[in-house]
Amino acid sequence: MNSPEGTFVPGPIILAVLLLLSVSSVSTQAQSQASDSSPKLTLRTPGDITQALRACFIAPPAENTFHGMRITLRLSFNRKGEVLGQPHITYATPSAPEQVQTAYRRAILDAVSRCTPLTFAPALGEAFAGQPYYVRFFDNRGRP
Repeated sequence: MNSPEGTFVPGPIILAVLLLLSVSSVSTQAQSQASDSSPKLTLRTPGDITQALRACFIAPPAENTFHGMRITLRLSFNRKGEVLGQPHITYATPSAPEQVQTAYRRAILDAVSRCTPLTFAPALGEAFAGQPYYVRFFDNRGRP
């Protein structure tokens, strides 16, 4: 399409193609970052922290699953997204066998080791530095 001055103005089809290419490029970048062992995306909200840690969690093998397993993790971060001190499991489903609880604890602490430090946006780092943060993990595999 040409404008009255003779300069090229992209039509709606060209704009749609450019938009699709840019979305595809962002999606590919997000997938490649997700496949890395540590998230590279800048986290901006508390929900982003939870999502990043849950994405790193690799559940124990089938022989160590417990339907309805619940685990709560408490940890703190500095402004840069590095873990302060030792992460602590504050709750594990009490009716789960001890070896199952141990397998879940190990899997969650491994996820923290594998995926931290996280990359915090400055505002998130300021808000959460030194504060306890809780993440709940749920596993509903196995028999109900």
